[in-house]
Amino acid sequence: MAILGAGLLISGGAILYFMNGYYADQKDNEHLREIAYKKGTFLEQQNTDNLDTYTGGDHQNGTDSDSLEETMIDFDALININKDTAGWITACGENIDGPVVRTDNNDYYLEHRFDGSKGSVGCLFVDANGGPAFVSPLTIIYGHNRKDGSMFHPLLEYKNPDYYHKNPEFTIDTPEGRRHFAVFSAYYGDYEDIFDDTLFAALTGSDQTSLQALFNQSLDKSILNLTPAETQALKNLFVQAIETNKAHIVMLSTCEYSGSDNRMVVLGLAAD
Repeated sequence: MAILGAGLLISGGAILYFMNGYYADQKDNEHLREIAYKKGTFLEQQNTDNLDTYTGGDHQNGTDSDSLEETMIDFDALININKDTAGWITACGENIDGPVVRTDNNDYYLEHRFDGSKGSVGCLFVDANGGPAFVSPLTIIYGHNRKDGSMFHPLLEYKNPDYYHKNPEFTIDTPEGRRHFAVFSAYYGDYEDIFDDTLFAALTGSDQTSLQALFNQSLDKSILNLTPAETQALKNLFVQAIETNKAHIVMLSTCEYSGSDNRMVVLGLAAD
C-alpha cells in the first residue's frame, strides 16, 4: 500500500507539473497576443475573384485593393522581443494564432519559446534549409503537436471530412502585409515519405517547376474532402499563379502519432 501510495503521489505530481506548464504557456501566449495586436486601417491586396472561388463567394466584388479596418500585427514590438521574427500565422479558426520565427537551424526553436526562454512548448519556426520566408516558392513552418491542443495540434482536425469547408484558408502576416492561403491539401504519413525528393527540390529550388511537381503530388496524397469543382478551382488558381510567376506555397507540419515517425502536413497556396 505504501508503494502504491507513493506511486500515486508521484503520478499526481507529474500531472500537476505538466498542467501548470501548459497553463503558464497559455498565459504567455495571451500576453504575446496583447503585445502584437493593434487596430488600424491597412491596404490588403487580394484578387477577390480567386477568393470567391474557394470560399463560396462571400467577398464583395470590387477593386483588387480594399482598405480594411482590422487587427494588425505590431512587428516592431515583436522584433524588439525577438529579432528572428519572420511573420504571424492565423489558422484553424484562430486556434492557431501566433508568431513565426526563422533562424539558421531547425533545432533551437524546438525547445525555446519566442522570448528565447527554454521550454518544451518551443515556437513556430520556418525551415532553415529554404530561402527567404514567405518570399521563396515554398516555405515550411514547423510546430509541436501539444496535448493541450495548442501550437500546431489543431492541424489534425483536417482529418475530419467536414473541417476543410469551415477552414478553407489561413493567413500569414509579415511586415510587408497580409496574405491569404487557400488550403489545397492535407495528409499524414511517415517522415521519409513526406519529406521526399520532390519536397526538397521545391524547398531549395528558386524556380516554379519543382513547385508544380509538389502541387500535383500533394493533391494526389490529400485526404481533404474536395469536390471535383473545388479541385479544379484550386488547379486554376495555381496555373494563374505560375503564369504570373507568383506561385507561393506554405506548408504547415507537425507530429502525428499513428506511426512511430509520422507527420501531419497542411498546404496552402497564396490566393492573392
